[in-house]
Amino acid sequence: MKMQIIMKMRIIMKKRILIATALLLAVSCAAPAPRTDVVLTPDQQRASDADAVRREAADGDLRAVRRDGRRFIDRYPGSAEEQSVRLLTADASLELGFLEEAAELVEPLSAAENDSIHAEALNILVEVDVAKGRFSAAADRLLGILETGPPDEVAARSRSRLSELVPMLSERDLEDLARAHPDSPGVDLVYLGSLSIVEARADTAAARQIRERLGSLDARIPPPSRATGRTTRPADVRPPVQPGEVSIGLLCPLSGRYAALGEEFVRGARIAVREARVRGADGIDLVIGDTRASSLDTRDAAVRLVAEERVKAIVGCILSSTTITAAQVAEESKVVLFSPLASEEGIDEIGSYVFQAPSDFEAELSAVVRTACEVMGLRRIAILAPDTRQQRGVAVLLRREAEGFGGVLCAAEYYEQGSTDFKQQIDRIRASAAEALFIPSDTEDLVLILPQLSFYEFGVQLLGTSAWNSGRLLRMAGRDMEGAVFPAGAASDAEARRYLAACVMTSDEPGEINRFVTGAYEGVRIVIEALASSASSGRPLREEMDRSISMRRHRFLELVESEGIPLMIVRQERAERFMTVGGQK
Repeated sequence: MKMQIIMKMRIIMKKRILIATALLLAVSCAAPAPRTDVVLTPDQQRASDADAVRREAADGDLRAVRRDGRRFIDRYPGSAEEQSVRLLTADASLELGFLEEAAELVEPLSAAENDSIHAEALNILVEVDVAKGRFSAAADRLLGILETGPPDEVAARSRSRLSELVPMLSERDLEDLARAHPDSPGVDLVYLGSLSIVEARADTAAARQIRERLGSLDARIPPPSRATGRTTRPADVRPPVQPGEVSIGLLCPLSGRYAALGEEFVRGARIAVREARVRGADGIDLVIGDTRASSLDTRDAAVRLVAEERVKAIVGCILSSTTITAAQVAEESKVVLFSPLASEEGIDEIGSYVFQAPSDFEAELSAVVRTACEVMGLRRIAILAPDTRQQRGVAVLLRREAEGFGGVLCAAEYYEQGSTDFKQQIDRIRASAAEALFIPSDTEDLVLILPQLSFYEFGVQLLGTSAWNSGRLLRMAGRDMEGAVFPAGAASDAEARRYLAACVMTSDEPGEINRFVTGAYEGVRIVIEALASSASSGRPLREEMDRSISMRRHRFLELVESEGIPLMIVRQERAERFMTVGGQK
């Protein structure tokens, strides 16, 4: 859903550029075309400069639009072309990721008399909210736009955008929006969203009440005023949702091949923020940056969060490579960064402002190898992994663990990241007479690798990491995982319980529980708690984070020693408890 919203956002922005370009063209056509062989008058120069911005927008040269548009606004304030140039410049700034700049550019237009310009300005503010992950605030603005009685094309676009955002809101968000906009022409979409939630939990009484409200809407919603094209907003309705006083940055991939993981990461983070608000932390706000799984884009996103959004801390980024890039920005800027999921060791050594969740990977790997060798009687173990420095280090660790339990690493095969054909690696592993195959890949690669193992009839015992403990992976490759053994995750049960408790508190549907959801939830929750401790104690945030991470590491070691590491096995496309390794006897 979020990936579709991002794609729709790009389409919407292109449409707005065309609309704003048409507005500017209409104005520029009224001015006489300047001759190139004479000195231009001030009016002709202004028209020429505006026309240049319009051409750059039509050509898609966003950086030129941003540069020349801002220059035009500074040179010709209050001119006939200024409003249209502002729209074009704001669109370019939004597309390039300068969210605060885009909002500042259109803020003067939010009260424009021209209905089209007024609506376009508000729609840009909507997209700024969406880009920051403020979905409730974006829906609030859309309902306000519909209340103004905009032109039909703008109204249809606003309703369509609202319908995309409603499924991403909690029941409480929807109730707040319905109270704030009881007469908006878009409130029916809000009620339909609430109806789907109560019907999913079989709350027939609540469903009946919502249907009654839907049935009475036609009689209650007044038509827009034809004199101004707008309706008057009731005096008792609250203004649009405002940003919080304390912003936490969230970095994750929301486009590209890892977008699905980023969407799960955002879901867990939003639950943590909502839980904090229920507990009274009203000033907490989440600002999201798309890393696109690229180090360059990650740096740009991290710089924006620090310089423009002025976040107090950053949580992210899922992938180790992008996390390292973000950590460098955080250390340079003296802003705390916490990585709850990146598995590469030593990220927290980048600097004193960088923190990393204690890794349980080595203990998990040891538990899997011990089970393969001592319980299953397997001796020859192979590894298939992405060709990265980190994964080559995993192979060294696997060899050490296998030899410690009487086994041997018989083959180590690697593939380039982004690969889709693994036949050569599978053939070489088969030739090594491997009895077990350990694959420490992520979910996106596993859904490609596992079916190929089945296709080439390589019936080897599969071993995995806690990343395999994924409902999504089971749905996509459950048949190919039959008999696979992998850790549930040393702390996964406790984290899942905390996440579920938070969902109950916030009245949110928990959805699928996986390490990306719980990792983001835990990460944001830890940062929020550290922010609260810092505010009450007066100690710097990084000191409170250091204390928190130290306690977390201590709890993990206690868990491994006392309860052990639970292992799962796949039977008939379902993961079930297999055994527990370690712990007190």
